[in-house]
Amino acid sequence: MLLFLAALAVTVIVLTGDRGPSRRGLSEPELAWVHTYGGWWAGAYDRLNGIYEQATQTSSRQALVLPFASLRRCRVSYQRAAEPSPKSFGEVRDLSLSACRWASRAADDYARYRGVPSAKRRLLGGVLDLISADRRLMQHLVLESDLPVHEGPLKGSRVDSRYSSAATHTVSTNTQVRCWSTHDWAAIQRETTALGAETSRKFYGAADAFQGVVNLSPESCRTLDRFAYDGKRTVDDKLVRALVELGSEAERGGGDGSRVAAECDAVQDVDSLAAGLGAQPTEAGSLAQRAWELYRKKRLHSSLWTADCRNGGPLDKDTSDRWP
Repeated sequence: MLLFLAALAVTVIVLTGDRGPSRRGLSEPELAWVHTYGGWWAGAYDRLNGIYEQATQTSSRQALVLPFASLRRCRVSYQRAAEPSPKSFGEVRDLSLSACRWASRAADDYARYRGVPSAKRRLLGGVLDLISADRRLMQHLVLESDLPVHEGPLKGSRVDSRYSSAATHTVSTNTQVRCWSTHDWAAIQRETTALGAETSRKFYGAADAFQGVVNLSPESCRTLDRFAYDGKRTVDDKLVRALVELGSEAERGGGDGSRVAAECDAVQDVDSLAAGLGAQPTEAGSLAQRAWELYRKKRLHSSLWTADCRNGGPLDKDTSDRWP
């Protein structure tokens, strides 16, 4: 499910009315380093993993000579892209250079013996070290913060227990719903921007990050809070969109890698999610009806619309009648 941060990096919401820079998250020099390191890491990961897969699939040992030889450039490329490294990222640096040592040994092994199995074992060591470096770096990110579990609004960020329960029940996967404060969300935006959308996708994917996790913006959580905790039951498009966002991210967190399929699933989830947030059956039905109307008119995310999303269609979640 990696695809969560991928989604976050691409769809992260630009908030207005921020009350000032967050004191959380990476410093400006660290953000600059993460940007250059992230570009190096994405290229190194693709190269090592790609050669490993090529060595697994090809029957021609001669075809592997140049790919394995290219692995010797790993350390030099790191030094050019990511040195000097901040002290706070010392473990990331050490694991990255360890990955390059594995890559160099794989190149030497293949040059001497053409031994595909032994060279692959060394190369796999490099891939695993890059994944470990990825995970160490992510431990510095605000998105990886430990948050208090709480039912209802807090001044700061929280894991909302009611939203988590509703999402878990709806998608049948243990799901943690995080509501981020304005300052934390601003820090998250800076960090994902520093990594870049494509690098973020690879980072979070390689680390199996955020499986079973939904990260909601402050605005989305405020909308849900008014419905779930303040008793404001008005059916409006803003609420419907927040419920669809919750459902879509929960579906993707449960393993649905397709954003199109997750969006369709989310429309079908609205009644269940609304009920989990305290709505009566008639309220939940009205919200589901409005969600379907917005989806049909391509007023949710038009790029995620598909004609397959219909009752009895290929993306119908189950045989029960969940369509308004």
